[in-house]
Amino acid sequence: MSNQSAGGSKADRRDAARERALAIQKEQERREKRSRLIVLISVIAGVVVVALLAFFILNQQKQPVDPNVTSFPADVDVPSTADASGGFTLFKGEAVTTQPEGVPVVDLYLDFMCPHCADFEALNSGWLLDKADAGEMAYRVHPIAILGSPHSVTIGAAFASLLETDPELGMKFGAAAFAAQNTGGLNEATMRSMMSDIGVPSADIDKAVSGKYERFIQAASNITLNNESLRDNEGRFGTPALFLNGKRWDVNWTQVDEFKAALADAAPASGPIGD
Repeated sequence: MSNQSAGGSKADRRDAARERALAIQKEQERREKRSRLIVLISVIAGVVVVALLAFFILNQQKQPVDPNVTSFPADVDVPSTADASGGFTLFKGEAVTTQPEGVPVVDLYLDFMCPHCADFEALNSGWLLDKADAGEMAYRVHPIAILGSPHSVTIGAAFASLLETDPELGMKFGAAAFAAQNTGGLNEATMRSMMSDIGVPSADIDKAVSGKYERFIQAASNITLNNESLRDNEGRFGTPALFLNGKRWDVNWTQVDEFKAALADAAPASGPIGD
């Protein structure tokens, strides 16, 4: 008579136990794999949420200004020394907020990605600034971005920031930026290096490249383009654009001696010039 019980031999029981243990192990592995997958998905979802939140915040900070604006919106940071049109009036070594009396007022609209603006800078900005510093004229500079390049905005914003903190260093930075003009623009590291080379304090460099005044440049550009009085006889506006005592000035600025003579003959502004 067999010694095997109704439950089968010991070998059968061991095999069954192994199979149950293997099934339990596989189930445990499936659970662990599922748990790891859930954790991984949660981590990825968290990263995506953070990235989307950061993008949203950044986009809110640097969202384009309404192209139809004719004055600075309340949510746009405007430099303390800029006027209602986005211009900075340079006179006797300072950026002044009140139009000087008894002198001609020359307005220059410029875009840092405009090749002809770079030519104007090389030929004329130095002596015009000298005359402004001597109190012989008021030089009102308008950084704008109308050529569709984001570099026009970032460089213009840095320029505006420096004009607010130190007009002399701001104009030196503007000259350096135009001298280094290229189709690829200037990145933050390059601008930082330029500012450091001309003696801008580190705190002012940080502020200049922070993007604080990017929307100011966008808004100033829209205000300019929406001002019909700034357009030429054909209804167009381009840079560099010159105005003398508030009226469009089609002087031949490529002939420096002729330009200087025309300015020497200019009468003082007869009254406040509309911003």
